[in-house]
Amino acid sequence: MLCSMQGKKIYTEKLFANFQLSGRVPESNFYRQLKRMLDLDFLYPATKSLYGDTGNPSIDPKVFFKLLIVGYLENITSDRKLIENCGMRLDVLYFLGYDIDEPLPWHSTMSRTRNLYPEPLFEELFNKVFAICVSSGMVSGDTQCVDSAISKASASKDSLVEIKRPVISIQEYFKKSKEDNIDATASTDRKKYEGSIKKKRNSSTRSETDRDARLITRPGKGTQLGYLSNVTVDAQQHVISHIQADFADKRDSECLPAILEKTQERLQENGLQMHHLAADTNYSSGENYELLEQNKITAWIPVHGAFQPEREGFRYDELNDSYQCANNKQIPLRSDYTDKRGNSYKEYRSSARDCKTCPFKLHCIGEKQQYKKIKRTVHQTLYEKAYHQQHSAEGKRMRRLRSSRAEPVIGTLMNYLGLRKLRVRGIVAVNKAMLLAAMVYNLKKLMNHTARKSKAAAQSIRKTIFEVVDVIFIIRTYRCSY
Repeated sequence: MLCSMQGKKIYTEKLFANFQLSGRVPESNFYRQLKRMLDLDFLYPATKSLYGDTGNPSIDPKVFFKLLIVGYLENITSDRKLIENCGMRLDVLYFLGYDIDEPLPWHSTMSRTRNLYPEPLFEELFNKVFAICVSSGMVSGDTQCVDSAISKASASKDSLVEIKRPVISIQEYFKKSKEDNIDATASTDRKKYEGSIKKKRNSSTRSETDRDARLITRPGKGTQLGYLSNVTVDAQQHVISHIQADFADKRDSECLPAILEKTQERLQENGLQMHHLAADTNYSSGENYELLEQNKITAWIPVHGAFQPEREGFRYDELNDSYQCANNKQIPLRSDYTDKRGNSYKEYRSSARDCKTCPFKLHCIGEKQQYKKIKRTVHQTLYEKAYHQQHSAEGKRMRRLRSSRAEPVIGTLMNYLGLRKLRVRGIVAVNKAMLLAAMVYNLKKLMNHTARKSKAAAQSIRKTIFEVVDVIFIIRTYRCSY
């Protein structure tokens, strides 16, 4: 039996509507909870000096940064697309503080404001979110894991042009021509040759589109213009404690002192202390080992594969700072020098007279050589300490810890937060983008942590209520039995 008639919805647009945006956004909505958690009022005094007293009102600083946060959360890299997307989302409008009939800021205002605000303001916003993570118990500070990745620049290799250099002498010109005409096939070390060519191109060419972008070659990815992103991750709950942009042709080991200084400063501001630092082999250098030891931080950084903790057939005499060969002859220190990369070494050389009559000559130095030469870094003791640490059980555990903490964070930043292909140009703008991406990553971690904490608290309260009800039921049952 039919009990109702067929319905048909007829849409008639109203001139006036009784609508309240807050009533349409659920309490459990992500952006509603984010609005409740994130306090950006500090932006008003921080940006007041950047504006004048007359003229048209600019975009609200809070709205600007909230729009940027939405862009990273929704993985929208275009300012025009971002404004269009926000206008269709009730929860985003509520997060921004706009009603459904209010026009959003013009998309071109976003890029102008991004250039207007200084780099320290973006860093302060990152510090605010990091401080909330610390107060929520998500950061221990004890162990920090460091890793790096290359972000592709918003520039093509076709934009490379030669740098105009001052006039040089004829002798220097012929010397440079001779170096440039080296046959690549004659080199015994192809990788070394290609590395030198890359350095020469970075020193002699610049991109007209992005002057700060540098050429970098990675296996399987070819040569491209990019920037180096260095990230420090706290080992407790994957919270990013520091991020910075560097030139792509810079070695990871050269970046570590600045990373260490900034990370320590941020941790100390929040009452935390670093005791362990884990990184891959690219951050290995004697200067870095020495710096970490001076700061009383245990360095879990593997040494390079070419390092030899011991030399077969030779024994080092620490008291006399010399080596002793298998024929019991002394090989004293002859000179100190620094190579092209800035590494300091000691050179030990034997006497040609001792080697001439040595029975081990053919096995040791061969027939053509006249004496034995041994090269030793001035940080040999620190290298040996790091070598033994990396081969210990704790060293293997720290290597796995670094891989499980830093690498997933790098992957998330690259694939889901826009750092694989940058949309801004210049190292200052790139650093701003990296700080925002890391801040949004920490925000998502914070929201998930808060949600889990609230759920656990609700379950605990529910369990307590059931326990109280059970006790009351037992008491009533006991009374009724008598």
